Amino acid sequence: MRNLQICVFTGILASLITFTIGTPRNFKSINTDITGQSRSICRTPYGPSSRYSTGWLPVFVTSGDFNNDKRLDVVTANLYDNTISVLLGNRNQTFQKQSVYATGSGPISIAAGDFDSDSKLDLAVVNVDDSSLSVLLGNGDGTFQNQTIYSTGNLPKSLTVGDFNKDNKLDLAVVNQRDNNIIIFIGNGDGTFQRSSVFPTGIRPVFVLAIDLTNDRKLDLVVANYGDTTVGVLLGNGDGTFQNQMIYSTDRGPSAIVANDFNNDKKLDLAVINNADDSMSVLLGNGDGTFRSQNKFSVGSSPVSITIGDFNKDTKLDVAISNFGEHIQLMDNLNTASVLLGNGDGTFRNRTIYPTGNAPSCIIAGDFTQDMNLDLVISNMLDNDTNLLRGNGDGTFLNQKQYVTGNGPMSITTGDFNNDMKLDLATANQLDASASILLGNGDGSFQKQTNYSTGKNASSISVGDFNNDKILDLVVANSGNNSVSILIGNGDGTFQKQKVYSTGENPNAVVVADFNHDSKLDLAIINYNDFNVSILIGNGNGTFQRQTTYSVGDYPGSVTTGDFNNDNNIDLAVPNYSSDTISVLLGNGDGTFQKRSTYPTGSSPIFITAMDFNNDTKLDLIVNNQGENSISILLGNGDGTFQSRKSYLSGPYSYSFFSADFNNDSKLDVAVINLLDNSVSILLGNGDGTLQQRIIYSVQGFPIFVTGGAFTNDNTKIDLVLADLANNNVAILLNTCS
Repeated sequence: MRNLQICVFTGILASLITFTIGTPRNFKSINTDITGQSRSICRTPYGPSSRYSTGWLPVFVTSGDFNNDKRLDVVTANLYDNTISVLLGNRNQTFQKQSVYATGSGPISIAAGDFDSDSKLDLAVVNVDDSSLSVLLGNGDGTFQNQTIYSTGNLPKSLTVGDFNKDNKLDLAVVNQRDNNIIIFIGNGDGTFQRSSVFPTGIRPVFVLAIDLTNDRKLDLVVANYGDTTVGVLLGNGDGTFQNQMIYSTDRGPSAIVANDFNNDKKLDLAVINNADDSMSVLLGNGDGTFRSQNKFSVGSSPVSITIGDFNKDTKLDVAISNFGEHIQLMDNLNTASVLLGNGDGTFRNRTIYPTGNAPSCIIAGDFTQDMNLDLVISNMLDNDTNLLRGNGDGTFLNQKQYVTGNGPMSITTGDFNNDMKLDLATANQLDASASILLGNGDGSFQKQTNYSTGKNASSISVGDFNNDKILDLVVANSGNNSVSILIGNGDGTFQKQKVYSTGENPNAVVVADFNHDSKLDLAIINYNDFNVSILIGNGNGTFQRQTTYSVGDYPGSVTTGDFNNDNNIDLAVPNYSSDTISVLLGNGDGTFQKRSTYPTGSSPIFITAMDFNNDTKLDLIVNNQGENSISILLGNGDGTFQSRKSYLSGPYSYSFFSADFNNDSKLDVAVINLLDNSVSILLGNGDGTLQQRIIYSVQGFPIFVTGGAFTNDNTKIDLVLADLANNNVAILLNTCS
């Protein structure tokens, strides 16, 4: 048998589509045009994905070497336009433009095999709308002959291929949801088939798998019975017939199945995704075709497809699952792929999630890039395309690179510290009282760190030219000894020994601006325990005057600057963690500030920034609400006042965030760190002050702070950099938008 990968996919999506989407007109309203081409807006700027157009509603994807060039190709079943799309693999880790072939009405599942014994892969497709089976013989060059059509039972949902009667000719098994049965098509070895026996299943079967469960060299069948919450096992007799099914309970809505040895006992086990319960059932095998009771694992919202492979090269099988989502229109963390790494004993770790396109329907694994690492291909129904997620070989599928820092990095800033026109990084490291400098190479990579001493518990870092020598300097807030450290830059990426200035109690954030119009940079420092902000006026020679303080709310978390009332004076905005408010202090232009005005936020705000989110030339505020897992935008009126907040779900225990145009559409977007699940949420902006629903990226380690910059030579795409508190490093997420 040739190397090929089938999609293990739920057949229930046809009914979901009819109920949820409706008429073709609806497709145009959700970023799909009637030509079947996905729009060019980049929705996943930090994903590892490459996107390739297919036909309408690609509900199924499989792979194989269809042109005998030793590279994996991809074929999708396009439900709405009654076609399959063949995408041949290239040498450069990409795919060619699709070739399209007609099928019956409503193609929903595909199997590949050599049906006419000519050593060329052929295709079999079941068509749900006209209850038919299409067979397309392959020419060996990536092209296929016109279909031959066979009748099936009513509402066929899935098929599988195998030699069921041991005549060395491939046969087919098709499950028919409305008839509650399986039909066997015996192959003649010349590409034609005879309709043979019919075997009863459970209620509403939606998936079938052929595998030898008993090691007797006779293929057996495993069926997902969606309607009665079971899997059925039909042991094969080796003559094309099967015994009555044995039933095993699962969670609600069993939809797709894979079989392999998940606990390394040399006996085949089953993994079943349960669409209605957002779970995966693992049934460990006894080696005789029987199975133990299920163990359950959470896999995310509405799983529809599953694939297996050793994604991290530890010789333990892992699983990857596409999450279709309960309601297509919501698009709220529902368009994802989940990866669960295996422990080798039949159990799995908590899932890692990756963004996909709209309504991911089918997922397969294979080394599509020929780098010895398993990749994932996902079909996205509402984008009419497929994703290629390139595997890193360590169980991750993200463009994330790590660089060592000092201990406990809490804050990051960027700047060109050695005047080579390449962005560098500086981190404040809380646990070893240091700042780390990582010089950039201009290609998204960074040199080994150089460390400089700061005060105790360095918690925030900012950059500015404090002595007017056109060389960037650093300021670090030290929450452990109530001070800030000034490190004067030498212009070659090195810094002088710190100078220390007193602040209030527990300074945890610092920003830089010219508050008194003297062309000398000043400092604003948040004192968490004193409920105030310290202003240190700069002398222009790298030194600063003694602090002046201004009251804000209870337990201020950070500070941002901007001209909120268009008087050419710099103002301040401060989120107050315990007060659930923002304090706005309008500047007088002489280094002093007016009494604060207060605006309500969500629960427990910590971080804040000021930018123009609705393109009206008036600064707006965005703040995270850690206590309610959201971020809020307060649109500015241009007179120093702000409108009521509008909030957006960000993620569990949302913390630091960064805003820029991530997808090159000239609209500001937001990236938010979520502490509880080690993820980053991307909320793309609409340009009118509103945000789209989040796209979530799982990341390694324990990210605590995020910022960004153009770290590669093209200088056109904003990359992200995360401070990883757990591993004492920074992680770079390179922007993949074209």
